[in-house]
Amino acid sequence: MILRNPELVRRSWELQSEGRAEFITTFGSDLVVLRPDEASEQLRQHFLRVYTSKAPKQKTKIDFSGPIKQLLAPMEELQDRETVAIVYDEIEGLGFWQRTAPISIICAAI
Repeated sequence: MILRNPELVRRSWELQSEGRAEFITTFGSDLVVLRPDEASEQLRQHFLRVYTSKAPKQKTKIDFSGPIKQLLAPMEELQDRETVAIVYDEIEGLGFWQRTAPISIICAAI
């Protein structure tokens, strides 16, 4: 249905671009490599800051823990890894990658 509405498609790309820009502002790049515990905490803080800044000013505090928990769900599977790469691609969006092969093997395959 969204593909039938050019305005929604345009807005979707706009939101994707804004999210990527916010990520780059926070992390300094669209790619960061961290320990899983660091990645989870820094992403949680990032999303809380973004959500809080965009929320309408209200007297009652909004609880963002549910949406943030959903965004960080993929990180749960990566907690036993040494490092995790977080990529905010301009087309694909936010992605989490684990090290599965030495970099030299990955680069040789490209």
